[in-house]
Amino acid sequence: MKKFLIGVIFIIPIVVVVALSVTGTIIGITTPVNPSEMVIKSSDNVEIGRSDYVKVDVQNFEEFIIIDVLPAITQDKEITYERVEGVGEGEVELEKMGESNRYSIIPKKIGTCKLDIRAKANVNVYKEITFHVTSDSIESIEIYDENGIFVEQNEELLTGGKYFVDINPIDALRNNDVQWSSSNTSVVEISENGELKIVGKGLSRIKASAVDKNGATISDYFDVDTSNAIVSSNTIYTSMSEITTDYLKENHALSSEVLVSSIAENRYSFVLNGESVEVEVVSVDEDEIGFIELLDVMYTRNGGYYPIVGVLATGTPLKDVKIEVSNTEVLEFEPITGMLVPLKAGQSLVSATIDGITIEKEVAVRENPIAFELELGSADQKLGIQLTRTWGRYWLDENGNRINTFKFGLTDKNNTFDVEWSASDSEMLKISKIEGSQDVILEFTEASKGQSVTLTATLKVNNLLQQRVKRSFTFNLREKDAINVYTWDQLQRVGVLNHNDIVLQADLYPTYMASARSSIYGNGFKIDATDYAVMDESDLSNWRNWLIDAVAYGRNLNGTLVIEDVVAVGSKAYEGTTSALGFVNTNWCTSPIEVKYCQMSGFNEGLSLRNVSNALVEGCIFGENYLNGVSIQHEPGRADRCTYTFKNNIFKQQGGSAIQLVTSKFREPTMDKLINVDVVFEGFMDVYNWKQREEFKDIFAEGMLGLVGNNIVTGALRDHLAKALAEVVDSFIMEEEYDGMFYKYGGEEYASFAYMGLGVLSVLDQEGIRLNSETPLHTFVIPLEDEKGKPKGKLETIASLLGMVINFSKPPHISNPCVLTCTDFINYEPEIKPGDPIPNSKELYEKLVGTISN
Repeated sequence: MKKFLIGVIFIIPIVVVVALSVTGTIIGITTPVNPSEMVIKSSDNVEIGRSDYVKVDVQNFEEFIIIDVLPAITQDKEITYERVEGVGEGEVELEKMGESNRYSIIPKKIGTCKLDIRAKANVNVYKEITFHVTSDSIESIEIYDENGIFVEQNEELLTGGKYFVDINPIDALRNNDVQWSSSNTSVVEISENGELKIVGKGLSRIKASAVDKNGATISDYFDVDTSNAIVSSNTIYTSMSEITTDYLKENHALSSEVLVSSIAENRYSFVLNGESVEVEVVSVDEDEIGFIELLDVMYTRNGGYYPIVGVLATGTPLKDVKIEVSNTEVLEFEPITGMLVPLKAGQSLVSATIDGITIEKEVAVRENPIAFELELGSADQKLGIQLTRTWGRYWLDENGNRINTFKFGLTDKNNTFDVEWSASDSEMLKISKIEGSQDVILEFTEASKGQSVTLTATLKVNNLLQQRVKRSFTFNLREKDAINVYTWDQLQRVGVLNHNDIVLQADLYPTYMASARSSIYGNGFKIDATDYAVMDESDLSNWRNWLIDAVAYGRNLNGTLVIEDVVAVGSKAYEGTTSALGFVNTNWCTSPIEVKYCQMSGFNEGLSLRNVSNALVEGCIFGENYLNGVSIQHEPGRADRCTYTFKNNIFKQQGGSAIQLVTSKFREPTMDKLINVDVVFEGFMDVYNWKQREEFKDIFAEGMLGLVGNNIVTGALRDHLAKALAEVVDSFIMEEEYDGMFYKYGGEEYASFAYMGLGVLSVLDQEGIRLNSETPLHTFVIPLEDEKGKPKGKLETIASLLGMVINFSKPPHISNPCVLTCTDFINYEPEIKPGDPIPNSKELYEKLVGTISN
């Protein structure tokens, strides 16, 4: 008999419009595209890379950049920007040129600065661009010593030393030349390179002057007092065959009271009145010629240097010396000025020839860059809806073992310039430099848990930390131990262990369904399943699959399971159909579940909450999903009352309802049993899930298909049941009394479809729907029985057929009321109209996280 009935059902002519074949078209038509990419080019139409910079003169207002917000069909191509603090002293503003994609660069202050430029309609589409505002005028010149310390206005000298100047901007220096002078050469002498030697006791003024490209002379000075000087220089050349402390005291100490002692080979200590100077003593031949002054390391963009050759023992300079360099791409010698000018990083041999004698010295040239970049920049700290980024204290090594160290560094791996690394708190973050590079190994200590620590790299030139050229990155460490994950395999490995939370630090591309028993903090990174097919056209029975099976059956996690700030994008399963993919599936979890600040689109169901105890969905954006944004499946008859709370969420276009509630078991034991749940709406619930009247029947039909399922009822009977339900809903929704749920726009009527509860077999607790939402929502009860208690339409016939097919002991009662929650458009005007884009703007994100009101 059962086989006969099934055969009869198969030949009944049925016309059911299933939303799976319709909603993709609806979504494609009504959902505009938000920005997903940004390309910024210079005025000569060359893309600006992360390590590039835009140079503009402070007097030049003609320079511009080109900003393309993509894809081309994006309606809102506007941008916002802000200056990144702590990067440099320069300032620029951007001004849009008419309606074009060109932006004038308005220089405001010389120096380097960085702008964080973002698409206004999607603030997670961004670029950081460095600008260098130049000038022909020198703004300042400051003298510093060989230890990288700026001199005081009055200095008491114990010995001689090397001095440098910090010129801002260095590009304004004319002829690479700095002039040094001493007002009293009987007290101190200073060379043209800034090498200072004490000659006698007394006072003198040391002055450094530079001429800028406008011809103006800028100077800095400091006054020196050599009254307590100990030794003329901290390097002594001598031709004495036997060097004794008495010899050094008699010939080089500046006072008879100086005590000299040996501290190591060729190194001596000169002490006077508790002050000491360490001196290197170099033995040379009496007439040996060498470089009296020539640095081991020189820096580009730092002026020129005069190589001084002479008799080492006496310090007497020689004239008519021929200077040559071996690598003219690295170091240039200017015969007219007599200067060495560093050009780029590298090594060069400097040779000096006089009277047939040639001496040589290897010189390293290091860069003095305008700017540099870390592997992670300031904009990388502002991700996701919360526009922040958190970190776990652990990583996985190549063998999958947990470690608390992390390799970090500069984008430039050529090691052509010098930086000094520092931490805002050295007790939280230990830094170890990797030899032969500017990269470091970071170790986050136990003290860093739940704290923020900032790592800074500062450019160093001649030991001076260039505060105008530095980069920082702040690590916000989670309080609970967590592991940073960069691949899908790592997510699976960490997730099944259930010992540590998961923190995403890169976009992930799934290749299989992963299990996760841990909380996942996404930092706004994307789980991109657009290339992940999970449905075989030849096997439609296996139609449901998930990216993440978050909780195993009956699992108690001893804490709240959190899915936070993840951007998840689904996939096409096969040509001609929509995705059969879901993002997160939870089932029989006794622990609370929180899904916060996530963005889910392109799935069958963005989120599946199946028989969980309590769940909070807060601050999320549910995008274009093919069935529902959230699917709640709950077993009727459970004694414990469960709560599903939706707070401050946005639902864009969905194929079905934004949220759907159904029974998790279409079986006789659940018939007429209460689905014992509260569905609570707090804060705002902005729903832009536009449906026309004629679409309602299809949506309820589709919901019924999901309720019954392929594994319970064969296709024809299931479709017949769906059609019967659709006909009842169709007659209901066309009644005039429900006109208030429709928004009239563009000659059409649209309802904003928020929540659908399918009673049918089970009983919905209508009092459990609590509308505390700031958005005007209204719940409608859809009766499936007439005034006499008789099932409407063909539902009674279908019930009889179902009873025989799925072994009910009596015909199932499938006419329990359904509920529908929609925006009530009486006296309400929606902010976003049908077909309008819903931008992922900063204001929207602030609204979702509760920092601004609706």
